[in-house]
Amino acid sequence: GRSEEDRQMAYHDRIDRGMPSFLKDDNVRDGDGRRPDHDDYDPTTFYLSDTAYNSYTEIMRQYLDIKRVNFDKIIIFRVAGWHAIFWDDAIVVHKVLGLELGGWERLSTGFVKGLEEYTRVLVDEGYSVAIVEQYTPNESDDGDSDCDEDNNKKKTKSGRKKKKQKKILRREVDRILTKGTLVDIDADYHTRWLMTVVVTNEESKFHVFLLDVSRTLMYQGTLEDNHYFN
Repeated sequence: GRSEEDRQMAYHDRIDRGMPSFLKDDNVRDGDGRRPDHDDYDPTTFYLSDTAYNSYTEIMRQYLDIKRVNFDKIIIFRVAGWHAIFWDDAIVVHKVLGLELGGWERLSTGFVKGLEEYTRVLVDEGYSVAIVEQYTPNESDDGDSDCDEDNNKKKTKSGRKKKKQKKILRREVDRILTKGTLVDIDADYHTRWLMTVVVTNEESKFHVFLLDVSRTLMYQGTLEDNHYFN
């Protein structure tokens, strides 16, 4: 059998081949073209040229529209009965959940069942997860349903059948889950608060600081009272 070194080389080769150039470390930029070492770098976005964007299928362009404004989240992307995870997200899911990596040209992984369980583990590990759902087709004007795969055919005037044009299902982010928001599945996650109150003699003011430790969000404000604090 292969040595551990050979297996590691094959693993990294697969990642290199299956990762698009715009997501490789040397090329990553935010939506405004800033590198990660820039003071104003936005980690929630990434830059994608029009040429690269248009080289993908329509379904993958749906994915990219969502991913490039949610770059800091793991995207679980619904395609029919499959929950697909691509590229850098697939690597994380492979390491955390142990799901097998697939695809040489497009690094990916995924699953059919277990969304709640897998999501719970990812959130518990500190990741934010965006669940992308597909929506039931609407009836079009000619009575045909939108679908990703449609092999129905219609006859032309010459009597030949022509393939009906495919219409892509609408897909949108259904919910974003973190330790502070994961309340719709059976998991013990709730918003966790720390509060500090500072009282000053100056004009009888209270300074209140609230920290949501599950999402690292902080709020602050000032309250005024009379000098008796009653």
